Amino acid sequence: MVSKPTSISNKPIFITLNQLYSKC
Repeated sequence: MVSKPTSISNKPIFITLNQLYSKC
């Protein structure tokens, strides 16, 4: 159950990382 909120919180973080990598 704790994994559910964690996954949602990680989603935005992963998107931000992807954007940074894409910029490079």
